[in-house]
Amino acid sequence: MPPLPKVMRISRDTPCYYLTSVSKDRLPVFRNDIIKEIVCKALDEARLSAGIMIFAYVIVHDHTPLITDSARSIADVLRSFGEGILWKMSLLSQIIEK
Repeated sequence: MPPLPKVMRISRDTPCYYLTSVSKDRLPVFRNDIIKEIVCKALDEARLSAGIMIFAYVIVHDHTPLITDSARSIADVLRSFGEGILWKMSLLSQIIEK
């Protein structure tokens, strides 16, 4: 991962993204502490593996908004975040089933 700039200035040339990930049918899936932890770890892994800067995020009961840099496309950011959550949720469901 390349070194981060000392100052990140948000401008028309270097915008930030405000993205919101919403649960299917707006179900309140983020009320459980285990699920919240999975989301936090997925965000951290996406940040580290894809080189995404995350400036802020909030876990709300049915969605998670976040502010990130624009070094990657919106699709790449959402894919990195979504893949991490899906992978961790599938592991969790396998553990619960056993």
